[in-house]
Amino acid sequence: MLFERLSSKTIQVTAGVCGGQPRIRNTRIPVWTLYGLALVIATIASKFSRD
Repeated sequence: MLFERLSSKTIQVTAGVCGGQPRIRNTRIPVWTLYGLALVIATIASKFSRD
């Protein structure tokens, strides 16, 4: 229930802000930026864990 409340309020889509792309609430940080950052971190972590 908490996750549903947070997920419904943390992502906003507003025309004219970030090109209308989904963004973190009350910021201009697009969701795709955080997704890309998570992928980079996961890639780096996997390279270090293979040693």
